[in-house]
Amino acid sequence: MSTPHPNPGSKAVIEQDPSNPSRVTVTIPDKPGHLIFTTTLEGQGERPVTGKRVSMAYTGWVKDVSRESGRAEKPFDSSVGRGDFDVTIGVGQVITGWDEGVTLMRQGGKAILEISPYVVSLCRVLLPALENDG
Repeated sequence: MSTPHPNPGSKAVIEQDPSNPSRVTVTIPDKPGHLIFTTTLEGQGERPVTGKRVSMAYTGWVKDVSRESGRAEKPFDSSVGRGDFDVTIGVGQVITGWDEGVTLMRQGGKAILEISPYVVSLCRVLLPALENDG
């Protein structure tokens, strides 16, 4: 069953995975492909909305289905060790998959975003933490 994205600024539609309640597929109108969002730790805070400034740590991996892990041996980028990445979400400062995916998270949460090549390049972005700046 599809439901609208909880962020009022989003046109995306969410479909719950019936076999895994922590996993949803996000489809963005006018863009082929999708975003698969899996919550690994549910945060307790608010969800950021379009225009909200957020601070997060991330690690980006190129997807490699030939490997058991499903990703390349080394990440292509990471904020870990460099400090959190600060961005205003939902206004195009980051890739569409992040704009849509981060607004599904709650402050203090962790998630895996699998972003199709049509929403951005072939990659899996791991967001180990999300902190709202209030």
